Amino acid sequence: MAIESELRTQILSSSEVTDIIGTELYPSVKPQNVKPPYAIYHIISDNDTQCMSGAITMSKVRVQIDCYSYKYS
Repeated sequence: MAIESELRTQILSSSEVTDIIGTELYPSVKPQNVKPPYAIYHIISDNDTQCMSGAITMSKVRVQIDCYSYKYS
């Protein structure tokens, strides 16, 4: 899905994020051997935008990002 690759690129382009998790950002499930800190993202809804003539090429997407660490900060 194109939105997932663009989302990953945008999140990992932030030095504030990569300073904390590096590149440990995964879709839906992390690999078994990965230790915190890391983040997981989920597409929780993806609805086509409607207009009077039918569906158009835009989608309304909701994303959830879960962050995991040994420390709250």
